[in-house]
Amino acid sequence: MNKAFIFDMDGVIVDSESIWISYEEKFLTKLIGRSTYVEIRDELLGNSISAIYKLAKKKGLKLTKKQFNNLYDQYAQKVYKEAPLIPNVWKLITKLLKSNFKLGLVSASRKISIDLVLKKLHFNPFGVVISTDAQNLHPKPYPDGFLKAMKVLNSDPEKTYILEDTPKGVLAARRSGAFTICLLKDTLASSKPSGADLYVKNINELITKLKL
Repeated sequence: MNKAFIFDMDGVIVDSESIWISYEEKFLTKLIGRSTYVEIRDELLGNSISAIYKLAKKKGLKLTKKQFNNLYDQYAQKVYKEAPLIPNVWKLITKLLKSNFKLGLVSASRKISIDLVLKKLHFNPFGVVISTDAQNLHPKPYPDGFLKAMKVLNSDPEKTYILEDTPKGVLAARRSGAFTICLLKDTLASSKPSGADLYVKNINELITKLKL
């Protein structure tokens, strides 16, 4: 079995979450009204576009899913153009490859969004890239995406590390049985995801902890 390291995308590889919040507020407020947006705002982070659509639909969204996806993709172009890579994430990727890890990426984002992020990297280092939304897998907090990635990478939970930053992501990683790492960044203590095996404040700290 191979050693594997699986990344989440938003908030782990690319610093996009704050930018997404800004754009989601702009276009969801126009579509469903500000008061309704405020009601569902806390449920948006870490959710797939399908889950966000269902939430908005329940609150009165009139668009079809195809129309919503097309609009969302337009905003994705703007978000990932603006969003920088997480500091030192390429350094981590390079060190993992030198240490013979097989790398994977599992995200709830649409494939078009993932492709935009991959273009920001020097090359695609991932042996498997999974969009749970595109592949009709149960989204996080279900572990389906991570388990499929392990299978493709010819690894198993005992040899796999997963890097996440949201409560749903951490729970999904834990449920997969892999060693779960939570990137805290500016997370408040009150909203710190529970259940991770290791918490780090930045990528350099993770590199040190893993002795890469």
